[in-house]
Amino acid sequence: MSLVAAVFAMSGAGMAWAQTSIPEGGGRPEEQWKEHNVRGRGPGHPADRLIENQKALEIARRGLEREPASIAWLNALWVSCLAVGEAQEMVGERSDALVSLNEGKAVVERLVEIEPANIRWQEAMAMFWSAIGLASIPDEQGEAALSAFDAELAIRRHLAEAAPSDARARTNLMYSLHNLGSAQMKRGRFADAEASYREALAIAEEVGAKGNAHRQGDLSAMYARVGAALLAQGDVQAAREYFDKSLMIAERLVREDQKDIGRLLALGEVQDFLGRTSLRWGNLEQAVQSFRAALATQQRVLALHPQDPAWQMRVSNSLLALGMVLARQGLAEEARDALRRGRGIVVELGASPDWFDEQLSKLN
Repeated sequence: MSLVAAVFAMSGAGMAWAQTSIPEGGGRPEEQWKEHNVRGRGPGHPADRLIENQKALEIARRGLEREPASIAWLNALWVSCLAVGEAQEMVGERSDALVSLNEGKAVVERLVEIEPANIRWQEAMAMFWSAIGLASIPDEQGEAALSAFDAELAIRRHLAEAAPSDARARTNLMYSLHNLGSAQMKRGRFADAEASYREALAIAEEVGAKGNAHRQGDLSAMYARVGAALLAQGDVQAAREYFDKSLMIAERLVREDQKDIGRLLALGEVQDFLGRTSLRWGNLEQAVQSFRAALATQQRVLALHPQDPAWQMRVSNSLLALGMVLARQGLAEEARDALRRGRGIVVELGASPDWFDEQLSKLN
């Protein structure tokens, strides 16, 4: 799963927290649910957040057992199911994540039956389809992800058409199109992905033109997505133009806040794309420059959260890309150093070092 796609999913899911009707009454279970829910969506390692969300989930289940008709506890239950599922997906427990997400979706389906005109439940259903799609992307065939994102998109289109002046509804439609494009890229449907990304880009340009830094970040990401689809289809020159637009915005946003992880991740991604574009052009020197920049950006992210395995893995991926290009330049020692550093990270994380071993064997 791409990290940009993960960030978009959480942006949509964030509405759940803001709109949750917290169970009232001041009783201890309600207060405990609130406490674990807040901790579960706060800073910290994903595994620690998962534990807090699981505690909140059990409290919500017990609350609903005591009050089977309580809308508040049904609401708390789906919020916790969504949080648990996304946390499980982040720590690699994808099968468990899908179980949790489908449990939550069933809860929302029940709420839709109770209050069919309540737009919040439609939004919640779209969130679950989005989360299920993201958890399904790693499937080899990718059909489950495509089906989930198609279902999400249908809801998002309906909500956006019902409120054409609602910037949030338009933005959520953009995220949904991005998700679908990511699944289409996974399936090798690059032209379809380009169409999805271009529609998303049109919304990003509309909203981002009068938006804040977050909306500008969305615009940067959508330029990069269109560029990625074009690059996959072999249109290197057009891809470079979109990556340059993305890079200009991403660099400016990082200058404005150099400790914002989302901005740094977006910058690192487009720097990586530019490296790959230069490779397709055969410009190894430019590719090395871009991959070095991407590595430096990923290291800045890791410095902010040095124990986070996701950021450690991104550093190792940057070292792999850099090492491979250095090897093609004939800089064997520098290549070997980069590859060994990357290999050390993946071994420490318990992942397979096969890719690094294969590249290192070519240098012997």
